[in-house]
Amino acid sequence: MSVRVNIRPLERLADKIRRGSGPLREVYLQWAVRYRAYAHRRFGRLSRGGGDWPPLAESTKRRRRKARRGHKGPRSFATLIDTGTLRGALDPNIENPGSLRRLLPKGLRVDSGGGARHPKPKRLTIAKLAEIHHKGLGRVPRRRIIVKPDANTVQRMKRDLNRGLRKMETWIK
Repeated sequence: MSVRVNIRPLERLADKIRRGSGPLREVYLQWAVRYRAYAHRRFGRLSRGGGDWPPLAESTKRRRRKARRGHKGPRSFATLIDTGTLRGALDPNIENPGSLRRLLPKGLRVDSGGGARHPKPKRLTIAKLAEIHHKGLGRVPRRRIIVKPDANTVQRMKRDLNRGLRKMETWIK
């Protein structure tokens, strides 16, 4: 007695999963939106003070006070919000310069950076400026931008995955 098992459907499924197509692709894209929404909210909250971001230096505040009196420069005391470029790169709804979302064979990469140039200083890419602030290089204090998501975001991502797995059941057939 012999039994034949056709594994070709499983091989096709494995290939689709490797390519990141179907319901898993939808999950990955939803995760990108969820993570960027979390990072965008966090950036906005920390730029107003508190959390693990050190406050602006007094010299920066003096320079910005001058800007309020009609000189060139940022008009806010918010941290890392001179032009809004770094925060904008994390906007979950819009692909701004510096937004980075790339599907990988086994996951997703969400970041701010890429090769786009920052408007001020123009010689730096958004990625380099984000790295300087994230790591705290030179005179710039460390202000981490890309961090692990909070528990609420992780919980929502788990729900996204479960929904995607349920969709896969019908997608396989």
